Amino acid sequence: MIKDLLQIYKDNLLYVDFYEEILCKCDQNSKEYTTNSRFLNGYIKVFESNNNEKILNLPESEDSLRIDIPVWFGSPEASKNRVIVYGSEPRDTNGMFNIEINKNITYGATFGCNRWNDNTNVSGKTQLKYKRVFESLINHESTFILFSDIVKFYQVISTSESRKEMKQLSDKEARRRFNEFAEQSKEMVLKEIEIISPDLILLLGRPAQKVFERIIKPFIPKTNIRIENIRHPSYGGTNIALQQIEKIYVE
Repeated sequence: MIKDLLQIYKDNLLYVDFYEEILCKCDQNSKEYTTNSRFLNGYIKVFESNNNEKILNLPESEDSLRIDIPVWFGSPEASKNRVIVYGSEPRDTNGMFNIEINKNITYGATFGCNRWNDNTNVSGKTQLKYKRVFESLINHESTFILFSDIVKFYQVISTSESRKEMKQLSDKEARRRFNEFAEQSKEMVLKEIEIISPDLILLLGRPAQKVFERIIKPFIPKTNIRIENIRHPSYGGTNIALQQIEKIYVE
């Protein structure tokens, strides 16, 4: 199962050694990176791309792209419960989250999971909001949890402006074209769901919830998947999101 998932990522996201790099960083720096033994459990290196599995066409542009590659905790084969958490899309944030650069694409991990360490020196430590919300799930021995985004890429629009202004312009364009990019990413999301066959899908924030309902859900063949909307941990939503997660697992 993990190998099938990784083949899809290798074929479509165009990384080189992303997972090796991220595991190496975790091994070498226990003060900055996650020390959770369930992180990327069962990882298998995929060496070659398979052109038959090409289902995502990344934008052809001179601008840079940001891709946050999906990561997971636990083993799908050994777990009773399988969960996928979907955010909306990657964003161009602190460079300390960067793992690999290949040509014009910069790669990080979804939700900065690799830096879910309370001792991290990342400014603001925004990734720890996600850690707090999902900590019980990533440590649950019978749960496999995959963290991903609905839109798989983010365009960094190059201008002569300052980095702050460039980011504002890129964010504005990402919002404007969100539905378009979600359509481009739809087949890959559906493939993730097909491979993992989750019992539960958690959608973070209203943009993810709305686009999933309209673009993704009608094409999911498995009808007994529980789909829940969760408050996004950012902008003061951490406590509410945590309460929602706790309620779901009590039920």
